[in-house]
Amino acid sequence: MKFSPNRGFLYPVLGQREYNYPGKSFKVEMSCEVKDDKLQFHAHFDLDVDHINSLVDGERAKCFVWVYCGATSYRRIFEAEPGHLREVKGELIAKDLRSQLELHPQIAAVEKLDLLYDDAHPAFGEGPASLSCGNLIAVHKPSFTKIQNLKERSSKSIFQLRCDLEETQNGWNAEIDPNHPLVFLVANKETHDIFEKVRNFDKTQHSHQERAVQTLYLSALVETLHVFLGNYDSDSFTDTDSSSWVGVISSKLKDYGIAVSEDKSGFILETNGSHPKSVLWVAQKLLEFPLLFQHDISEGTSV
Repeated sequence: MKFSPNRGFLYPVLGQREYNYPGKSFKVEMSCEVKDDKLQFHAHFDLDVDHINSLVDGERAKCFVWVYCGATSYRRIFEAEPGHLREVKGELIAKDLRSQLELHPQIAAVEKLDLLYDDAHPAFGEGPASLSCGNLIAVHKPSFTKIQNLKERSSKSIFQLRCDLEETQNGWNAEIDPNHPLVFLVANKETHDIFEKVRNFDKTQHSHQERAVQTLYLSALVETLHVFLGNYDSDSFTDTDSSSWVGVISSKLKDYGIAVSEDKSGFILETNGSHPKSVLWVAQKLLEFPLLFQHDISEGTSV
């Protein structure tokens, strides 16, 4: 049976619906990669509900990732290990998976306990709720990974969209940290929801909507490349580990014969006499020139 995070509960579950815990957040940073025909993932849990955090710290509740592949009916549960209570890591054999993999982060009770309603919506009453081992306390929207794309992550895959319920200003903000596996593009709910609708339009019928989507990723990649240059170290940035955005960019630059200039102020083409290229041009190259019309792409582009 497929896991359903939206089924009803008689008590508040963090992350299931916005009104369950008003003003509270449950975030999970997820990364995946394939090494030696094995899929490895890493999830980092972050939440701001004090009571649930105390249950995790006291090991009365635990962080899990429920993995499901519909094409092969593969399912498995991975849990946090002692000493790393908010980190869940897992390894799967790639040949057991096809098409798409779902990863469902969640927090569940591992013993009988009382769930306090301190930060829950008043509509649930005063509480507490008596939970048994296995009852869910928090659920996060699943991550979906295309199996056929795992071996080589695209430049766009380094970005993860995030909705900030407390933000009132429209527009996107980029959170870029070389020590984090992903670059987060954050917007308020209105901007986030409009973008999702645009992104899900039929691309063959709505080319201008698709162009708007590509423009966001291009702008974000330009800003990310500036951070890449500002933190560049030739010794540590040679790592092409595809589980991090730094590794993905390093790998793509190498594939296209692009190097960081000696003064670390920009990029050069190694195959064309160290010809300098702007950050904007490199961003377009890594995204395969998203602003060109389709017939331009079919005619080919050169460096």
